[in-house]
Amino acid sequence: MRLHARALASAPLLLSAYLGIEAQNAVFSTKVEAVRVDALVTERENGPAIVGLQPADFEVYDNGVLQQVDLVSFDQVPLNVILTLDMSSSVAGERLEHLHRLRRKLR
Repeated sequence: MRLHARALASAPLLLSAYLGIEAQNAVFSTKVEAVRVDALVTERENGPAIVGLQPADFEVYDNGVLQQVDLVSFDQVPLNVILTLDMSSSVAGERLEHLHRLRRKLR
């Protein structure tokens, strides 16, 4: 089984001409030691997660270049979920009553 993931990197863009700032001869360099890629692997949609995968089971590409996968971990990550219900006049009538019933059930 192979999982293909793309790691995308973005860099800030300084528009000195647009901002009216004279460009200086500054040098910026950076180095990335590790990138975390979260993935959920299942055999079918809504199926249980497959555990026990090893780094060789994954292929990760960055700008078309295959990257080395050194570590695969199966940590449990806490999840915070916020449910927001629109109860304004835009959902008046039966739709609003349905939301009120749902809110009472969730309490």
